[in-house]
Amino acid sequence: MVRLLGSLAVVLCLAQVAGGREQEEGTDLLMAATSSSHLLELYSQHHRASLEKFLENPEQSRLLLCQPLYGLANRMRAMMSCFVTALATGRVMLVDWEHQHTKFYENEIMDMPGGQPALLHDLFEPPGFAWDAEEAQGLISDVVANGRILHLADAKERDETLLCRDISSALSEYHVVTLKTYFWWDLVLHNPLYEEKFARLLGRDRIGVINAWKQLGPKLFRPVKDVQNMIVGSFLYWQP
Repeated sequence: MVRLLGSLAVVLCLAQVAGGREQEEGTDLLMAATSSSHLLELYSQHHRASLEKFLENPEQSRLLLCQPLYGLANRMRAMMSCFVTALATGRVMLVDWEHQHTKFYENEIMDMPGGQPALLHDLFEPPGFAWDAEEAQGLISDVVANGRILHLADAKERDETLLCRDISSALSEYHVVTLKTYFWWDLVLHNPLYEEKFARLLGRDRIGVINAWKQLGPKLFRPVKDVQNMIVGSFLYWQP
């Protein structure tokens, strides 16, 4: 099934990406990296340098504002979807953990989206770069007020962009792209322009799935000490 999906992606998208250009020199992290660890290191450096540049000149901003929904596992899936998109495009990913514009907001309770009791920094250590949108509110407010924004919410446009296009080129005119989801999208991994680059760095499992979660998950989601202690305590409690 995975191989079939990949083949269909190539057939359906080849015509669209044939005329697409490669990413600008210096932003193709997938080509520059030699391993998954090196990829995260390069992205972290790129993220920090770009954020510093954007703070000096907001007009140059190219942000990916990730807005994860619902419970913790869903939010982690959403953040991984955003992260692989950031790796493919070189955009600076910021996690808008506390956004309150969800479809069911009026009926939500405090442990559902729009009212999460735990903040991002209560759960995870930064993965080598500042990813909490709260720490960049000044920049985000400025860019949102004066820049071009794309809410990548329409399912057809979103899926076609991530699966079939040179994503960097397709999004290049927008200062901010928002991606609101609770899904794990592997569309970017099957995009013919990026699939083999990701596969070279992350490898595939025995049925052909690119090992995004195996290789990037532990590096991206690092529980804070208190959460680690709770995990260990729960494990010990339930041991026979």
